[in-house]
Amino acid sequence: MQTSLSMGFGALGLLGLCACSSVEFPSSFTDGLWTFSVDAVWQGSATPASDALDASDYEDTSVGRLFLVTLSAQTGAVELEELLGSFYATGARGADVDERMHYDLTSSVVVGGRFEVWEEHANGWGIDKVRAELTLYGSDWAVASSELGGLRQ
Repeated sequence: MQTSLSMGFGALGLLGLCACSSVEFPSSFTDGLWTFSVDAVWQGSATPASDALDASDYEDTSVGRLFLVTLSAQTGAVELEELLGSFYATGARGADVDERMHYDLTSSVVVGGRFEVWEEHANGWGIDKVRAELTLYGSDWAVASSELGGLRQ
């Protein structure tokens, strides 16, 4: 089922399609304003955009970028704005992949990209973390860059 949505983000409006999905997690997730703090950067080789990335190809970083993220599972919309940078993108909920909420980035991105959100249990302590991946595609629809980090409200 697809539903049309119209939702204001500041001075900008977003019009898109919501591909409704059955993934209803993370349990600690609520719609609203979040910060995405990058803590690992992908160092892999050319990979088709449709492939999952291998966790071993990410390297930890202490100088990662910081983004404000307006995220909604209910309406299927995402907006990312880099703090102290020029990156800005919006997107709509796509088909969820591997227990991750998946958003297709469709505006302000040269070719395309994805933003995925999932819940992670830290070291068996039962503490839930919300994690995210921002991946951008190159002109040949291969992964051009990817960053992982924590998503906090």
